[in-house]
Amino acid sequence: SVLWGLHVMVLTQDLPKHVTALQTEPLDFALYEKSSYLTPAAFQEIMPRPTLRSKIGELHDTMHRVEESHAIIRSFVFWYSFVLMMKFFKAFQANPRLNIVIETIKSSATDIVHFFIVFFVIFIVFS
Repeated sequence: SVLWGLHVMVLTQDLPKHVTALQTEPLDFALYEKSSYLTPAAFQEIMPRPTLRSKIGELHDTMHRVEESHAIIRSFVFWYSFVLMMKFFKAFQANPRLNIVIETIKSSATDIVHFFIVFFVIFIVFS
């Protein structure tokens, strides 16, 4: 689908681009060379803080887009599986034996709804 294609595009193109833009090799080399933490002045010499903050901000924005698209895809898959389940129930009406399931669900629908109302209230109270 189009949503999945956009999600994969962000994961394979935008995200690696922002990760490699951080250029952590100079920082890694300085840490390895000193075998200690960097002072703020030494860190500033290697990579200016505003530059690092902007690059990390871009990376976080990309990750936020990935998270949003993932949430959209998950909700789409949930609703699509629900629609498919309803299609199966509709197809059950063609078979007399399977139609008994549909008729049972129809006749007990109010009881099921009332059960879930009570269950939801109790679940919320104890959660």
